[in-house]
Amino acid sequence: MKLDEIRERLRELRAYFSEIMGKLDKGLEELEREVEERGRIVNVKLAEELRRSAREAWARLLRARVELRAALRRAAVETRPSEAEELEELRDEVEEFFERIGEALEDYLEDLRALVGGASQGPEGLERVIDESLRAALRGVEAAVRRLEEVFKGLGEAAGPTYVVSSIRLPKRDLDVIDLLVEAGFRSRSEAVAYFTHKGLEVAKPALEELLAKLRELKELREKLREEVKKAFEEGGSSG
Repeated sequence: MKLDEIRERLRELRAYFSEIMGKLDKGLEELEREVEERGRIVNVKLAEELRRSAREAWARLLRARVELRAALRRAAVETRPSEAEELEELRDEVEEFFERIGEALEDYLEDLRALVGGASQGPEGLERVIDESLRAALRGVEAAVRRLEEVFKGLGEAAGPTYVVSSIRLPKRDLDVIDLLVEAGFRSRSEAVAYFTHKGLEVAKPALEELLAKLRELKELREKLREEVKKAFEEGGSSG
């Protein structure tokens, strides 16, 4: 992304989170009125929807943070020296946005947890639901990181044993090229496709390494989020 594209993406994110936070706050106010007037939460469905929406907003915030940080790293390489100051200002603007929205979502989840917990709604607390959700997300990211690291170790080394995979469908023009390669010396279509699949992965290694870096960053963010949520719950419990 160029600087103006990053700035436009940031505007889109601001608009999205402004809208979603408005909806979340409106829903929380409705639940607070119920508790104040009736002493309990009547609209349990709304409470669940708010919890789900807040979790989805967290996930989107994490993905967007990884996306824009990667874009800023690329921009730092491509930007002209005369734009260095503008890049630094934009970097600060991006970080300030994510910090502000992150804190707002943390506060919201804490308020929702306290309200739902205080009203004794549901068989399981919001704390455990959030913790289990974050644990599952971390397991998925960790598995992806480990698998990519294993793949990278193999690229550039001897190919080793081969394995049979399911048939693939190719466009006619690609198949014509494969057939020409067979005529030129490859023993079969399978051998030609396998060769260029391996070469394609080697060529794509920089892009895959960037993906791995993003996954590692996402893993770190989710671990940090889980610790911060856990800390918030512990502090809330001790103060109560």
